[in-house]
Amino acid sequence: MWPIKALLGAIVKYAVGHGAQQLIGVTVPSMERLLRRVGIAIQRIGPPIRIDGKQIVACGFNLDSQTHCALDLDPYSP
Repeated sequence: MWPIKALLGAIVKYAVGHGAQQLIGVTVPSMERLLRRVGIAIQRIGPPIRIDGKQIVACGFNLDSQTHCALDLDPYSP
């Protein structure tokens, strides 16, 4: 199991439990690629930009059955 899956699974469960339907954030492209490899359908919100010499991207993903499946979560449990 990917270690990121446990952490992200806890975040997704918390967000869904509080009524969220999507997560949006800013990250580095390598994390975006990792989330894709895990199976999350992450979407870029805009083009990459460079801040303090580091490239960042704004992106988000839906808290849907595909995300739950990618993180080995039960989509019907709170």
